[in-house]
Amino acid sequence: MTVNPRTIRAGLRTLLKSGVIGDAPIHLQIEPSSYCNYRCLMCDRHAIPNPSHMPVAKFRAIIEQCRPFYVTLSGYGEPLLHPDLPEMIRLVKETGAGVNTTTNGFLLGRRAQELVDSGLDTINISLDAATADSYSRIRRNSHFDKVISNIGMLRAARGGRSAPHMRATFVIQRHNLDELIPFLDLARNAGFDAVLFQPLLLFDMEDALYSELAGDMDETALREALEKARSHAHRLGIPGNLDRLIARLDDFLSVQYNKQERPVLLKQCAKPWFSAYISVEGDLRPCCSFAPIAMRFGNVFETDILEIMNGPRAREFRKRLKQGRPPHSLCSRCVPESLWDLMRTASF
Repeated sequence: MTVNPRTIRAGLRTLLKSGVIGDAPIHLQIEPSSYCNYRCLMCDRHAIPNPSHMPVAKFRAIIEQCRPFYVTLSGYGEPLLHPDLPEMIRLVKETGAGVNTTTNGFLLGRRAQELVDSGLDTINISLDAATADSYSRIRRNSHFDKVISNIGMLRAARGGRSAPHMRATFVIQRHNLDELIPFLDLARNAGFDAVLFQPLLLFDMEDALYSELAGDMDETALREALEKARSHAHRLGIPGNLDRLIARLDDFLSVQYNKQERPVLLKQCAKPWFSAYISVEGDLRPCCSFAPIAMRFGNVFETDILEIMNGPRAREFRKRLKQGRPPHSLCSRCVPESLWDLMRTASF
């Protein structure tokens, strides 16, 4: 991320938890599409009854108004379903900003070359499994081999270039806990540049789904599996986030699995001071955790972004976080990332 006076101001207000924000967010997560071609076990697609694509003209208006330094093109849908995704990427790159996206990889083969040519900086490919059987159970389809083949097509399209940086992502749950090490091997053999492991975010999950995903997952077994995976990742020399995930495991276990209130964690939350999530309908929300939640600070198609960020809803939200009081029930089940956490994630 470019270091200039605006970046410095964003960093200072994040550290100081300022009440008023003087600049538009330097990072935006924008949802290009709320359509999805998957129905993954851990994803509640019922929250999106009428999916749509964001028009390119409206996307352009957001970028021109905000002039962010980095843009994440992902949300509750599959970005590669948007027919104009490469044009969106080029619009961002023309401003000098960085851009990444996340995909399930099903359409990656046919779109590999145009994604490479668009200037995309980073692509996260969600797999969550190292075998076809686990993939089928978690992602509810039999496309594992196709996705692996598509990854090879992206690597071939990239050729000798370093972009897009390819990261394999893996959401940990009881169905794949024994596949962390095989997943690392798969990632290296497939030519990924890094691996991102993510704890399963439970939030207000229904009891039946909680039982299916994490109900009998033993905390000791989870810790041991992560430790073994970390050692293996170091042996392979593949970058990732296992060191940081293990360091924060007690936080995830206490808040997510044991449902304890941790006000001190809320005070660490950084995103609402320099970042914003914008849904396909233009609703501005605090972060991607609110993607399926029908709440908003305002709508960027109707109101200036900075005006929304300094509006009463957004200011009260940030004030409560600063005080360690959950501004929303979802926040009480979240292990937020600090500014330093976010910077480290962007570095591998």
